[in-house]
Order: sequence, then structure tokens, then C-alpha cells
Amino acid sequence: MRALSRTLHEVAGEMVESPWSQLNEFVDVRRGDAITVLGAPMSNKSNLLLNWAIKAKVPTIYGNFDTPQIDMTARSLSIMSGHRTSEVMASMGEGAYDKYADSLLSLWFADEADCLTPDEDGLTLMDELVFSYEEFWGEGPQMIVLDNLSDTARDVHHVDLQKSFKAARNLARRTNTAVFALHHVKRPGADEKSEPSSIPIRLNDGVGAGERDAATVLGLWKPKYGDSRVLRVAHLKSKRKQAESSGSLYMDFELDQTRSSVGAYVDGSFTTAD
Repeated sequence: MRALSRTLHEVAGEMVESPWSQLNEFVDVRRGDAITVLGAPMSNKSNLLLNWAIKAKVPTIYGNFDTPQIDMTARSLSIMSGHRTSEVMASMGEGAYDKYADSLLSLWFADEADCLTPDEDGLTLMDELVFSYEEFWGEGPQMIVLDNLSDTARDVHHVDLQKSFKAARNLARRTNTAVFALHHVKRPGADEKSEPSSIPIRLNDGVGAGERDAATVLGLWKPKYGDSRVLRVAHLKSKRKQAESSGSLYMDFELDQTRSSVGAYVDGSFTTAD
């Protein structure tokens, strides 16, 4: 009976909660889900997922395919310490951040872009990393981040993106992890005077990046809020919660890009219980 209960629990999918209680009401992310995160370059997709993994202490494998690992490590230490990322980068090799080494152990980085290519047994490099993670820690990761999806595809054509996303979805199911596929979108509305990452994201901006098969699709951009910018997280699609493909259902969070930090809930069109 215990084995049956465990199996049913895994089928239902454990919640993968974020460090923001309001976001946990807003979205429903579970192990076994594949989630698409859409945003223009510099829209803080990576920072959102790093803050999620670090601040909520979620065991994570982070596939950083377009950013050097030293930069990802500096961002992670910046989130942990509250120091500016530039300060961390300048003194990281001097032992100033050694006290955070244990906290970084549960966040594994992978930079092999072909991590979703199956071998003759149908397994991928990411499967092997999940097995290694479980062997090292005694339990597998709860989250896998693919940053970004187009790097795992042979071409940026939507057919290849769809194949890559389906591989990510199958990985989520095989490994019982929540797989986040980050995807850069082009901003046809941008011009030389506008910042592409400030233009709203809609569901059809994904162009084959999993919006059809994903359990959840989030859109990120950085609108003005007073004298600064916030990180807007729009719920574009969900199989379990309310969502709007237009991007009109959203939450805003404090954003400090100098410290790679996504902070407290600010405002939003979604009413929380708080």
C-alpha cells in the first residue's frame, strides 16, 4: 500500500514552490511538468529561475548554454550575499565568498547544449546528470532549467524548437522533475528608441517553443513602475490555473539587476489572498 501511495503521489506531481507566496497562488508548477518561459533577451528569465532555485532551496540542475559558468556562479553568489554582481565577480577568487560554497552544492550547472540528444538507449546527457545528482545527494533534483531552448535545437526553425521542447517534456516525465525551457523571443514592435525587454509578451510570441504542449507558459518583461522597472510575470497558459494568452494576467516583482535579484511582490492584475 505504501508503494502504491508513493506512486500515486508521484503521478499527481509534487508542487515545486517558489520563494514568493503570491506567485505560488498564481501558478501551479509540479514535478513532471514542462514549463515554457518566454522573454526578450535581458528580460531576466535566468535571474527569475536562479532566484527561484536559490531562495526556495529547490534542488536544481541548471543548463546554462549561452552564459559562461563563471557569470552564473557570480549571479548566484550575488543573490545569496546581496552584493552587487560586479563586486562578486571582482573578488570571487579571493575566498570572500567561500562561506556560500555549501549552499551552491545543490545547484549544479551544465553547459552542454546537446544535453537532450538521446543515445542508442534513448537516454540523454541530462538523464545521466539526474542519475548522478540522485547518487550524490540521495534524492534527485526537483527542477531542471534549459537556458535557453534554441541552443538545444539544431535550428531556430519552429519545427526544431518543437522537437526540443517535446524532448524536454519527455525528460520531465522520465525524471519526475519540473523542466523550465527558457526561450528568447524576437520583438517585432521594438525600435531603436525602445527596450525590447520592456515590450509585453503574448502566448503567440513563442513560435513553437512549447506553448502547445507546455503545462504552463510564463511571459516576462520589464515595464516602468514609478522611477524604476519591475519584473512582470504574466500567466499566458495553464492546464490548472487561470491564464490569459494576451498577457493581461500578471504579477510584478521588485527587480535589482545589479544584484541579480528578483525581490518582493509589488502589484498585479491577479488578486491574491494576502
